[in-house]
Amino acid sequence: MDKAAEIKAGLDYLAGLDRFGMKLTLDRIQALMELLGQPQQAFPVVHIAGTNGKGSTARFIAAVMQNAGLNVGLFTSPHLIRYNERIQINGEPISDAALSALINQVKPLVPQVTAEHGHPTEFEISTATAFLHFALEQVDLAIIEVGLGGMWDSTNVVQPVLSVITPVSMDHMSRLGDTLAEIAAQKAGIIKHETPVVCGPQQPVAAEVIAKAAKAANARVYWVKEADVTEHNWEDPDNGQVATLYPVTWNKQGGVFHLTGPLEQWNNIAISLLGKHQLVNAAVAATCCQILAELGFPVGETDVREAFVKTTWPGRFDVVSEHPMVILDGAHNVAGAQALRQSLQELFPHMRKVLVMGMLAEKQITEVLSVLLPCADQLVCTAPAGGRTAPVTAVELAALAKDIAQRQGLSCSIEWQNDAYAALQTAEQAAGPDGLVCVCGSLYLIGELLENPELRN
Repeated sequence: MDKAAEIKAGLDYLAGLDRFGMKLTLDRIQALMELLGQPQQAFPVVHIAGTNGKGSTARFIAAVMQNAGLNVGLFTSPHLIRYNERIQINGEPISDAALSALINQVKPLVPQVTAEHGHPTEFEISTATAFLHFALEQVDLAIIEVGLGGMWDSTNVVQPVLSVITPVSMDHMSRLGDTLAEIAAQKAGIIKHETPVVCGPQQPVAAEVIAKAAKAANARVYWVKEADVTEHNWEDPDNGQVATLYPVTWNKQGGVFHLTGPLEQWNNIAISLLGKHQLVNAAVAATCCQILAELGFPVGETDVREAFVKTTWPGRFDVVSEHPMVILDGAHNVAGAQALRQSLQELFPHMRKVLVMGMLAEKQITEVLSVLLPCADQLVCTAPAGGRTAPVTAVELAALAKDIAQRQGLSCSIEWQNDAYAALQTAEQAAGPDGLVCVCGSLYLIGELLENPELRN
């Protein structure tokens, strides 16, 4: 088999593991780690769970630590265009050849694991591959994003130096629970004994669950809170330390914020990512960097400032074109939709807005539509060609949207296109050269569109 065929076979093998779905247990990944010699123990880890903002927070931290001169691994999911994006070192995705070689190293172990614990899932193989890659490349630090939940996620075999929980909200209820408390308990499952935790702004129900889990683990919590936001006014009865975010400005160029203690006070930290919610993610990341410095990592304020203004994150309020302006945003749950709506209304208040939406059927479709439709002049419904689970069809999504628009008394025009790129072209024509098109609802949809080289201009 030539090299190209070998690489394709490895990627096809990973794709074929989708049929094994998701199974909430650590038995298989623990068995894999043991057979591979526990590669996840070869490097320090920052472990990140949460509902929204995990990827952006991970990206910020990785950029800062790389700026500080460290060899930094980053594991995130899903990818947008190529699977290799999930496993990066110093911002560079793993090569096809390296990924293929690692898959071929893991694959012979699968029958033994299967005989004892059942067949590993795609994400478990991906996790094992990432850990092995980071160990072989001797990273100084790995930033590991949880795939789903936390407690039973395959990444939860690490012993991190720092755990992070970004804002928790309702998502993946079929697997994580029907209440915010149940979902928060799954996220809090990454908390380890006497390991510090940085926690983004939380609703009181989620905060109480996280605080209880941290207390049981004797883990100090650093709560990041936004000044004057009353819905996050829960206080830790065990006196966890608080870092306060003071947003200064957010506009079409990015944003600026102050961060007060508990370790240091930093003023006028600038970021280039768009949207007020990115100030929250950056504040969480900055707090993490302060704690990493306390833990002995050679990182300082200058590294944070320099890295934050250079950090990009494709598919997250990502402006990819002008005239009309085209924005790609991976919002696929209620909290993400609320952040997207706020950004669209505050940054582009007077522009005609046409949304292109496609969603997986397992998501909170009605709730997301209810949030976003009021800020849209027109909606073009479509469906991602692929995804972890089946998408809702374009015609079904349009029917739901029309029903919601009628009940809300909205005049939003609604149509549908099965083909995602045709839906985008329809939206661009409807927006006109001075309007705005926003693609949202699924990162799988965004990845599909980004494969078209004509999209960015």
